[in-house]
Amino acid sequence: YGVGRRPVIVALAPQMIATRILELPDLMGRDLEAVVVRRAASLCDLEPGEAAFSAISLDGEDSPERRWLVHAVERRPLTDFQSELRARGYPVRSVVSARSALFQSRGIERATQAGDGTTLAVLFEKEACAIGVLDEGRIVHLSVVPGGSHTHLSDPDAARTIVHALRSIDAIWRRKSRGRSIAGVVVG
Repeated sequence: YGVGRRPVIVALAPQMIATRILELPDLMGRDLEAVVVRRAASLCDLEPGEAAFSAISLDGEDSPERRWLVHAVERRPLTDFQSELRARGYPVRSVVSARSALFQSRGIERATQAGDGTTLAVLFEKEACAIGVLDEGRIVHLSVVPGGSHTHLSDPDAARTIVHALRSIDAIWRRKSRGRSIAGVVVG
């Protein structure tokens, strides 16, 4: 099929994983890891050893807040899938959330680097509109508005919902960043 047997990245659809922004205590090392493991597992109603997860810090090191974007999934089916890929000659380089991967893609990265400062990224998906704030190329906020791109682009009420969400996120960012404004907007 023209696909070389190179390491692959598995991107999991939003429907396949549990995603939450968690506020966690200001902990370090193993204490932080233990709390994240427990909370990620609870997102899927699993025991800590039964969940696979990723956690992305949404706050800088000097921030008094400790918010984490956590993605969790049941470990067993995921490892079975990875084993099947590996057996067929496709080692898995990484497993990512498709939604988060969109915000960290090269196209978004180039667009955020072209402007100065913070960028608001609006990504229309089949079943939702994801809105992220990227500061220096790092996700610092993520919101999801239900409804697919067709709904948001054709229904005036749904479009107003997006605009309202954008204004709210802008206000949250200004408050959190002590008055910094959003320098650019990317729509995809």
